[in-house]
Amino acid sequence: FPSHDKGSVDGAGKGFPDLLLVHPTQGKGLVFAELKTEKGKMSPAQEDWAVALTAQGAEWYLWRPSDWDSIVERLSRQPRGYREPVGYPLGYP
Repeated sequence: FPSHDKGSVDGAGKGFPDLLLVHPTQGKGLVFAELKTEKGKMSPAQEDWAVALTAQGAEWYLWRPSDWDSIVERLSRQPRGYREPVGYPLGYP
């Protein structure tokens, strides 16, 4: 979706979420998060990414410091579609 932006440090394109979290053994545990100050606003490019990701069923969040409790709650629970792993992929112990 949003095209590659030469000015982007990570190469994912302008506005890509600040965090892409994945657990190495917990299946569908992808979490995209945009981080903002209490008064910070998303850019149009960030809004485009949010729409594109959520339209595909991705788990996307806008997190602010005041969201700390809900952030901890989300990162403490199993992701949607979680199944107990059978063995460990990619050589994880």
